[in-house]
Amino acid sequence: MDTSRTDTSSPPSPPQAPTRSARSTRRLDWLDNLRIALTVLVVIHHAAQPYGPADWWYVEG
Repeated sequence: MDTSRTDTSSPPSPPQAPTRSARSTRRLDWLDNLRIALTVLVVIHHAAQPYGPADWWYVEG
């Protein structure tokens, strides 16, 4: 008689996909810096629009 018991209460877990580390692909630092600079430029540009030429503003009166 076989006295060993197998645990059948939980099904086997599915195979996991290999995980990639956060820095496994090399990011281009200069491109990140360019993106930050352009984002700041857009924010400054939109904040400065009300102080531009008086005849250019969309709202009249």
